[in-house]
Amino acid sequence: MKCTISEPAKADIRDARKFLRKANPAYCRRVMRGFTERFNYVAHHPGMGSDRGDLSPGLRSVNSDDYRVFFRTVNNATEIVRIIHSSRDVTAGTFTNPPADEPE
Repeated sequence: MKCTISEPAKADIRDARKFLRKANPAYCRRVMRGFTERFNYVAHHPGMGSDRGDLSPGLRSVNSDDYRVFFRTVNNATEIVRIIHSSRDVTAGTFTNPPADEPE
């Protein structure tokens, strides 16, 4: 299955990379590799992870190092919706963008 990354998720990746690169470049590389591996895995196994429909319809999540990767299946593709550090509170308001196949 194809995997797409939403604009908010791309921004999350950039922010994590910027922060981690300054703090610990080796750890940053490991986390970024982990994201890529996790994206590929959920693309092939879209039913894995925790159901997070309480936050947004069809939303699921998996852990990747200290982060949670939120994703959903849209038009036979896995959409990575957000990547959020596990210490942050997550609410339905975090996922206000509609899925890629829905008009705004």
